[in-house]
Order: sequence, then structure tokens, then C-alpha cells
Amino acid sequence: MSFIPPANYFRFFILSAFLCCLLPDLGAQTDTLYVKKYDRNIVPRILTNLKSQKTSFVSRTDSTYSADHFSTGGQYFVGAEISYKWSSLGYSIGFNKANSSANTDLRFSTSIKPIRLQLNYTSLRNLSYFRVNGLQQEDTAFIVRQHNIALRNAGIKVDYVFNYKKFYYSSSISQVGRQLKSQGSFILSSGAYYQDFDLKGLSDSTGSLFFDRYSADRFKTMQAELGLGYAYNWVLNKRLVIYVSEIPNLGFQQIRASQHSAADQHYSLSFTNYVRAGITYTRGNLFAGAYVYNSVTTSKWSGYFYNNAYTSVQFHVGWVLGDLKDYLRR
Repeated sequence: MSFIPPANYFRFFILSAFLCCLLPDLGAQTDTLYVKKYDRNIVPRILTNLKSQKTSFVSRTDSTYSADHFSTGGQYFVGAEISYKWSSLGYSIGFNKANSSANTDLRFSTSIKPIRLQLNYTSLRNLSYFRVNGLQQEDTAFIVRQHNIALRNAGIKVDYVFNYKKFYYSSSISQVGRQLKSQGSFILSSGAYYQDFDLKGLSDSTGSLFFDRYSADRFKTMQAELGLGYAYNWVLNKRLVIYVSEIPNLGFQQIRASQHSAADQHYSLSFTNYVRAGITYTRGNLFAGAYVYNSVTTSKWSGYFYNNAYTSVQFHVGWVLGDLKDYLRR
């Protein structure tokens, strides 16, 4: 069986993104009966976020179950953001320093006609490590917070919204536009990601158990993926919009596991599911809303399941600066 060389991961991503750009109607304008964009308005908002990330190594048979989990726990943030045209700038501070100290989560997204671009970088050094042995959660052997390990993620994701002229994909996370009539769209998704999980700093009480099981203390993964999903904005009335989307992606993943400079390379297929849901209420220039975003990636290598889960829950209030009378007549 032949595998795609690792050097071709980003070539695959660039090619898929280029094909998205070649799709028809790239330069067409949005249908103002369905979508209204505040391109010339400044849109500030105040928000609060709950974020968490969990990475797991799982071994499962018909009679036994064992797993090693690394988790940030709930990280609470409050901040502000201001948007104008295609760009936005924001800043948040963490409430619970015990769970977010030394952790960084940077995310950027923008939409240009049918193309939606997302970039992310995460650096985590303060994680809870707990092991489960047996078939039930009560069999957990220990839970220890680790400060000397490092989990770094970087990724780029490009989505193509087929029905972007009548469907506003960014309604849940950006109020630089509104969905005026219910509409949905298929979404073509592509992405490329890199992860470096350095566990050499695991404490003595836990490290030897982990190393004995997986024969590695560092894991580097590269992943390229492609998928097709669907999103829908349901306009209950002119003030209330509910939105939901699900985009499953299939990918190819290289995992390089190493210990004491000896490396073992694995290849596997991966599955990632992206889910987004929320609600927005608008009254005049003011708006308030909430949404949840979740991505789960799973793959299998050397008899183990390797899982990654990221969740973000946000509540926000804000306003659109400018005269909206023309927008509210529809």
C-alpha cells in the first residue's frame, strides 16, 4: 500500500483551495432580499467565552478499556471585539488563572464572498492528566495537573459556501451582516493542520506509566482533510435567527511518535466533524446572541485511538453603529 508523502500535505490543501476559487459565481453580489451586510458600519461587541480542549489516547477491546486524557478543563474569558468590513480585532482576559495560565488560543476568521478562511494557533502548557482503567469512569487511577508538557496546534481551514448570495454563513460569530429570510447552503471544506505534543516533562509519578504503554514521549502529527457539509439559517421573525451547521471531513494523517530520539512513523485515515449552532436576537441597532462550536478529530494508529476535541461556547452583546432604517423596512 502506498502513502501520500508528508511534503504533499500542503500541496493538497493549496490545490483544493484553488479548486474552490475556480467555482462559478465567485464575483457575484449577495442577494439583498436574503442577506444584508453592514460593510460600511463599525460593529463593536462585548463577549464571554468558555473554551476547552481534550486530547486522548484510548485502548479498547471487548473486555477492557483504558485511556489517557489531557485536558485544559473549562477556561473562562471576557473581552471585547470590533469589526469593520472584512476584518475584526478583539482582546480577552481569563478569569480562572489556574486553568488558563500559560495557555494561548489565537483564532482568526474572515469571509470574502463565497470563501471563508480560518486560522488558528494554540499553545497549551497547563493540562490536567488523568488515566482511566477498566470499563467505568470510577476506575480512574489518578488526576494530576501538569505544567511541564507542551501541546501546540496550528491550522488553516478554507470553506466554500455554494449559496453565499442568499445565505450568510458568518451570522453566528460576526454581526457585520444579517440573514433576512431563511436559507441554507452546502459547504465544501478543506484544511491542513500540524500538532506537536511534547510529553517529556510528565511528572515521575505519571510519566513512566504513560511511556510504558505507548513507548513514546513526543507525538508530531500532520493532517490534510476535505469534506462536504450543510448549514442553515432559520429566520423565525425579523429579529430572531437560529443557525446550525455540520461539516464532516475525511483526512489523511501522519503521526511521528518518538522517545529518546528514536522515531516511529505511522499513517492513518482521520475523521473530523465540525458542528456549529446558535441564536441571535436583534432589536434596532442592538443585538445579543449565543453560539457553540465543536470540532472532534479521531484516528487510529498502532492499535490505539487518538482523539482531539475542541469546544467553544460564547455569549455576546453589541451594536451596529450607523443608521439601520433602510435595513429594517424589509
